[in-house]
Amino acid sequence: MEFDRDTVGIVLAGVFAGLAVLLAVVALARQPFLLVLAVPFGVAAYLVFMGATGRAPFGGYRRVTPEEARQARATRGERESGGRSRFAEKARERATRGRTRAGRGRARAGAERGRRRTQSSDALARREAARILGVDANAEPATVRQAYRERVKEVHPDADGGDQETFQQVNEAYERLREA
Repeated sequence: MEFDRDTVGIVLAGVFAGLAVLLAVVALARQPFLLVLAVPFGVAAYLVFMGATGRAPFGGYRRVTPEEARQARATRGERESGGRSRFAEKARERATRGRTRAGRGRARAGAERGRRRTQSSDALARREAARILGVDANAEPATVRQAYRERVKEVHPDADGGDQETFQQVNEAYERLREA
């Protein structure tokens, strides 16, 4: 059974309203101080209901089209399905730095030397990524994925002995091996 945000909001508003009514009835019958608790539940029920139905006085939430969601992800630098990660985008930016019109002469002068260095550093980065995951640099994607999953379980920050920095390195290594 699947619920959308509006349905959940309306049900939650109903629960808050029910609690508010129950507390108000008990407050009027026996314990007047419970009225202090009934008022916040009533206000919460009103705000949640108005937000779920799109008539909230505070603006509420509005439905976002898939195109708007893609644009928002793009501005935040998140990856589209099948796209490149922020890590890959930053690596591409670093690789193209200094290639402005003024710097083209220097880039041409050392183009061959720079290409060799880039190729060897890419291979080194791939070898380093493979070493982090504990696989061969030319391993099959299924092997890389399995090694990644096992390694992530070991170094996850929530696991015993886990470390955020190592976890980040494992994620970056996996991204690097998935790219090629």
